[in-house]
Amino acid sequence: MVERENPSNIANALCLTRGWHLANESSLTKMESMSASTIAVNGIYAALFQRVSGHITDYRKDLEVHDHDLILANPGTPFLHWTRPTGTNIEFLFGPDAGAFPPKGKTVPYLFGHVNRVELSHKPFEVAEYFQRQEAIIVHHFDGQRLRPVSLEAAVEIARDYSRQVQGVWHQREHRT
Repeated sequence: MVERENPSNIANALCLTRGWHLANESSLTKMESMSASTIAVNGIYAALFQRVSGHITDYRKDLEVHDHDLILANPGTPFLHWTRPTGTNIEFLFGPDAGAFPPKGKTVPYLFGHVNRVELSHKPFEVAEYFQRQEAIIVHHFDGQRLRPVSLEAAVEIARDYSRQVQGVWHQREHRT
């Protein structure tokens, strides 16, 4: 088994090409050693799994491994989750002070290039718009407290509002006197 870093050490928790540092899998299999927080996060994942698992015909590892580990590595972090027959996509809605965002003027690797913090905060909206044009998609939104199904249109609005709010906070901070 590969030993992994503690999730609190994650400097950039978005789905970047660098790879993921995830919770120690052996601790996740021992219910008695789990914290209340981990149990709650597992409950969120279990609810998501129950709702969407039957919809996936290919690339089940998206849900069963990647989404599971990402949700555990980012407890309480809001997200949008899209499920289609050929896998899933999860976009976390990190707060403006999250370590996932680089400082102003810096960039981080993203897929096949680099993005700054404003571009990175816009990615959930871009993904939501992409999926809005697709068929056979199930969307869920976790707001930090509750997981609920949402329409494709609602996902676009949630992602748009998120991007505007995060960028608005940064804008206000830059223009304080």
